[in-house]
Amino acid sequence: MLTGEVAGEQVNLMLLSAAFTAPFNMTGQPACSIPAGFVDGLPVGLQVVGRRHDEAMVLAAAALLEEARPWPRLAPGY
Repeated sequence: MLTGEVAGEQVNLMLLSAAFTAPFNMTGQPACSIPAGFVDGLPVGLQVVGRRHDEAMVLAAAALLEEARPWPRLAPGY
């Protein structure tokens, strides 16, 4: 089980992410999350979702977004 600390409590991280992934898993839509930067010092991401069986479009969109805003340059300590 993947766990982590949230607000001082140990939680199941898979359950926290299920709300963002389960709908697309059930409908067969490809999706990916791309690091997008920070808000108030916390990392945020952008979720790209495509039509069923159109993984190529999702990956192409993710590649363009990463090229426009490379994550390593945004990471702390870069």
